[in-house]
Amino acid sequence: SRNSWEQLAKFTSTELAVELQDRLTVATTFRTAEILLRQSEGLLRSAFETLLPGEGQAFDAAQYQSQIEQLLHWEQFGLHLSSPWRVVLAGRPNVGKSSLINAILGYERSIVFNEAGTTRDVLTATTAIEGWPVQFSDTAGIREQADELETTGIKRAEQMMNSSDCNLILIDVSQPEEEDDLRLISHWPDAIIVAHKTDLPHRWKQPLPSGAISVSSITKSGIDLLLKQLIQKLIPEVPDQNTAVPVTSRQLQILHRALQALNQSEQSVYTSLIQQLLS
Repeated sequence: SRNSWEQLAKFTSTELAVELQDRLTVATTFRTAEILLRQSEGLLRSAFETLLPGEGQAFDAAQYQSQIEQLLHWEQFGLHLSSPWRVVLAGRPNVGKSSLINAILGYERSIVFNEAGTTRDVLTATTAIEGWPVQFSDTAGIREQADELETTGIKRAEQMMNSSDCNLILIDVSQPEEEDDLRLISHWPDAIIVAHKTDLPHRWKQPLPSGAISVSSITKSGIDLLLKQLIQKLIPEVPDQNTAVPVTSRQLQILHRALQALNQSEQSVYTSLIQQLLS
């Protein structure tokens, strides 16, 4: 609302206010912007102010420690309010990674060739699911027998899988399983397994991995369930509207250092750090 923006403009004299406003300007969904706006309107500042003793109050290290731990509980959530959750699609060549991203996004985004292993580089696309920004990365097909160019793409794919928020491993159940499929599944136990191409005759011989979600990018069957499970994995809990959430790396670094100072009984260092947060 206009009042909210006017109220916000009054408080942009501190670094905290400036960085909150900055995060708000890069929010890409209404849902994330709403949470950031509440932090900007004084919710986060109030939480930081309670980390110092008021006039005539004693220094309560145990209380401050508990409050900082509550703030740090939302660390990853807060950072993602202005940066999408990253999901990497992986699987051997031609399991249909591009087709699945196209089905999720609802348009033809990447060209799919018939030759195995043609998506050599990482392609990304961002969308909103249940109001949360999610970036999907469609990586090179992963297989043991790969040429030099493919190997570079595969290394890049594995690096991205190591740093992602969630991985989707696709298996093509219209084909018998291969060693590359089984190796991927065992190497990434936390991934969501997508049993893909269920619109075609089933030729996968083994029982499907536990928790695998059956999906067809052609009929769209299973996509709603896949997205629901994906969001549950990425965002297992959402703060209520009165919860303070730190939203920048600077805020989080200072909170971690303040916690360390409390643990080492360095009261003056702690006080200086919290004052830094409020400045």
